[in-house]
Amino acid sequence: MKPLFTDQARYNETGNALHNDVGEQLRPIFEAYVKLGYSPRDIAHIMHWAVSDLELTAVLDAPV
Repeated sequence: MKPLFTDQARYNETGNALHNDVGEQLRPIFEAYVKLGYSPRDIAHIMHWAVSDLELTAVLDAPV
C-alpha cells in the first residue's frame, strides 16, 4: 500500500490533500448538527467512530 505520511510522520502531499478533502466533506454535516444544538465534541466522537467502522470494514474485507 502507498504511504500517506513522510518518514518524519507528517502528511505527504497526498495525505494533506486527503485531510483537506475529508474536512470539506464533513464540515457541512458537522455544522448542521452544531446548529441543531448538539455538542461539537459529541459530533466529533460519532464521526470518529464512523470512520473507525469504515477502517474496520476495509481491514476485514482486505484480501489475505
